[in-house]
Parts: sequence; C-alpha cells; structure tokens
Amino acid sequence: AAAAVTPVEPAELRAQILGMTLELDGEALAPTDCYCLQPERAEVLAAVAEGLTVANGVAVTCTNGDGDVAETVVKVTGDPGAWSLEHCVFSDPIMFTEESVAALVEAQFVEGGPWVLSRAPLAAVEAEKASLFKVYEQYIVQDPPDCLSTLRRMLQAGPVTRLYTGGGGKYVGSHEGYSLRMPPAEVPDWQMVNDKGDLVDIPRPCRAVRVWNAAARAYDVVGAELEGAPADAAAADAWFVGVVRRLKGSNFLGPDLLDALVTSTKTVSMEALGNRDYAAAFEGTFSSRWSQLVVDTKL
Repeated sequence: AAAAVTPVEPAELRAQILGMTLELDGEALAPTDCYCLQPERAEVLAAVAEGLTVANGVAVTCTNGDGDVAETVVKVTGDPGAWSLEHCVFSDPIMFTEESVAALVEAQFVEGGPWVLSRAPLAAVEAEKASLFKVYEQYIVQDPPDCLSTLRRMLQAGPVTRLYTGGGGKYVGSHEGYSLRMPPAEVPDWQMVNDKGDLVDIPRPCRAVRVWNAAARAYDVVGAELEGAPADAAAADAWFVGVVRRLKGSNFLGPDLLDALVTSTKTVSMEALGNRDYAAAFEGTFSSRWSQLVVDTKL
C-alpha cells in the first residue's frame, strides 16, 4: 500500500488538477490521484522547479503510456477559484529530453547531510554506474599524468568506488559534468587550480543515493557502487597498491617523486621539480592512510 499523504483541498482544486492535460516528451500522462507535496521533497525539488514550495506543490500520480505508475509535480498559484497550474518539468540540456522532477535521483554525501537533487533519472544514473569507474581509473593512471597537483589530491583521497560528482570543464560548470550534485556551498572544497592554472574538479563520492517510488509513495535505495570498482576494503587496498606500483614504475614519475608528491600539499617550483629537487619543488606536509600506503608500496 502507498504511504499516507495529505489530500489536496478544496475538491474543486483537486478536480482541476486531475483534469489537466499532462505529458512528458510528447507522451501523455493520465492523472489518477494527487496529494500535497511533502515539505522535505518540496525543498529538494525546488532546485530545478523555481518557486516550488510546500504551500504550492502538488504531486500528481499518473499512469504512463506503458501502463506504469508515474508521478509528476504541479505548482499551484493564484487566488482560490482562479488557480494557475504549472507542470514542473526538467529539461535535460544535454540529452534534449523532458523528465518529471519527481523522477530525478537524489544523493547524500555525509551521514545526516542534506539530500541533493541530481539532474538525471534512474536510467541515466545506472548508465553512469557502468562507466564512471573506468573514467576515474583511466585518469589516475595516466602516464605522464595530466597534472601532478591533481594526481596528488586524488592519491591522498584514496580510491573512488561509488557514484561521484565531477566532470566540470571549460564549457561545463564545476561538478556538473555528471548526474549527481552536491550542496553548492561545498563545491569549493572539491575544486583545485591545477599546474596549468585551470580550475579542475576533484571527484567527490556520494554516501547514498535514492529515488522516489511513485507507486509506494516512498523512497527506494539505489546502489551507488560503481561497476568494475573494488567491492570491499581489501580489494580497494589491492587495487590502490596496483595503481601506485604502476605510477612508481613510470619513467616520468618514479618512487621518489611519487612519495614526495603525496606527502606534500603544494607544488612551488617547477624548475626544482625538473631538476628532481623535490625538497625545493614541494612544500607542506600531508599524511593519511592512503598517502602512507603510497610510501609503503615498493616496486
């Protein structure tokens, strides 16, 4: 049975909503029921539905063209009896598709932290789960690396085995290249300026992912583990050691440079780096479980 919800009142408003002509990407949705949008969901969905609030948000249960239960959201404005109804739709600027805002996946990055709306439905997130570990792995083992400072941050952070944010670039906003989003105020903590002076994203793995179940009127947990990634802590250690050995075996990097890189915080002299004077090339000290594993890993 579906979870209990607050019905839409008055009856005239409910009837007007259920009489709406609703569609997504040209596919008709047949409204069957509606209810007041829950406060926590209204707050999350407002990220893409401008002006949506708990006071004006209505969730509309529908049947789609395949006969499946779906949900979409309507914003109600205007005076009683003269309501204006707006269908809240997310338009994907990359795929040129329309999605119900209620179908967008949500992510959380720390225990007890806020849930943040992604910019993709479940199918797109599942596709990323199949590809993003390979993207990450190919970047971290580049020889020579695209940027030493970026490699430093990635090695210090350890393996990324779950769905993550990132993918920003010259034409894409920081941490807006993939589906998941983190709280905007936290984005600067996952950025850095690389050795070329470009702003780059440091991948931020999520803690949890969920998506709204229209039939149950409750959230479903979505597995966040990336395909091809280490499945447990021991496997993550083994994979990481393999990466470190590969980098230490590089003619460009080598053991001494890699150890000095991960135990420092900043590159201060490219000239000293070219002369392999790592004490003068880097400054600051850093220590984590992963940086220590780099140092402890021998060829």
